[in-house]
Amino acid sequence: MQSKRKIIFAGLDNSGKTSIIISLQEKFSYFDTKPTLGLSRSKFSTLDCLGFGIVLWDLGAQRKFRKNYFKHRYQVFSNTSSVFYIIDIQDSNRFNESIEYFSKIIDVYNELDEKTDFFICFHKVDPDISNKREIQDKIKILIENLLSIAQNSRISFFNTTIYDLSSLFLAFSNGIMHFSPIALLINEQLEEFAKLSNSSAVLLMSEDLLVIGNYSMSDYYIDLCEIVGLRFLNVMDSFKSNPVRLDNVIVEVNYDTELIVSNENEKPLKRGQKAKIVMTSFKISNNIQFYIITFIKNILMSKSHEDLLPILKNNLSDMMYLLIK
Repeated sequence: MQSKRKIIFAGLDNSGKTSIIISLQEKFSYFDTKPTLGLSRSKFSTLDCLGFGIVLWDLGAQRKFRKNYFKHRYQVFSNTSSVFYIIDIQDSNRFNESIEYFSKIIDVYNELDEKTDFFICFHKVDPDISNKREIQDKIKILIENLLSIAQNSRISFFNTTIYDLSSLFLAFSNGIMHFSPIALLINEQLEEFAKLSNSSAVLLMSEDLLVIGNYSMSDYYIDLCEIVGLRFLNVMDSFKSNPVRLDNVIVEVNYDTELIVSNENEKPLKRGQKAKIVMTSFKISNNIQFYIITFIKNILMSKSHEDLLPILKNNLSDMMYLLIK
């Protein structure tokens, strides 16, 4: 019998929490129960092949509901694997209220003596404002305040917007994959493949845009894989009624200027250098499709990648098959 993991979504009213949850439910889940006393639960069924199921607890944001959660804090907050906390980055007038609510949640987990992972989503970082200095300064100040409150907790930060659904899926993927029983094994397989095939990054993604695992020599490389993979699979969603299936996709990357990546051991990408991103798919026994997305910095080294890719597919398929037997 597979374990069920409890994930909490919390935040102030009008923070955009509901729109995030609706987007995730459309992609990953079905409703299990109707909202009751400001709290609803959803079961996520597409994760069974990864060795666990998920029950999402959506905490209603109105003040009357918040008081009720803290009154019944053991029933609401105990045995939680992850907490997603949503902050509307465009509503600076309520930052203090949001920080206070987050602080109370931290206090509850300290009281319960439970360790959980927190994933803070600075929401409504929309494309037209994401690069503005004002927004970046607000995020920096919020991070400092939240870290000072959650000093003994594991906490990660994400910028999200409904205008780029990939930002939501990436945050959600990070929030759930850390407790998968095979997450570490998958990442070890990806790392071994990357090193043997001279690939600078490799990413495993499900057909419903869940990032299962990754390995990369630089954050820049894995960001490229995520962007290409998520955008491509989003487009493919519109062709579900079309019998055509694309099993392999190659994206050529040409650099107009020299690019220096963050890893000091990585050589700069030279102007005119050609690289490529390769997407290939495989299915496991329950017909769920997965994609391996690889960034090859030097296309002259791609032969070993082609030779080793079938082995990686088989290894990953076998690992997931054992979990669903």
